[in-house]
Amino acid sequence: MTRSRGVKILAAFGVALMLSSTLAGCGRRGALLPPPDPNAPPQDASVSKTGIHRRPKNPPIVPPNQPFVLDPLL
Repeated sequence: MTRSRGVKILAAFGVALMLSSTLAGCGRRGALLPPPDPNAPPQDASVSKTGIHRRPKNPPIVPPNQPFVLDPLL
C-alpha cells in the first residue's frame, strides 16, 4: 500500500464518518406527522396554528438574599 492510497482511504473514512454523524443527528425518531387539517377545530389550547406545542412559561429566577462563600472572589 502506498502512502497516497492510505491517505485517500483515511480521508474517505473521515468523510463517511462526518456524513453519518450529521445524518444521525437530524430529524426526529419515528414516523412523520401528517399535515394538520385546516377544517378541524383546535384540539388543545397549548397547540398553536402551526401545530407546535407551546411550553408554559417558567417563573422568574429569584436570587437568594444570603451571601455566598465565593462572593468576595467575584
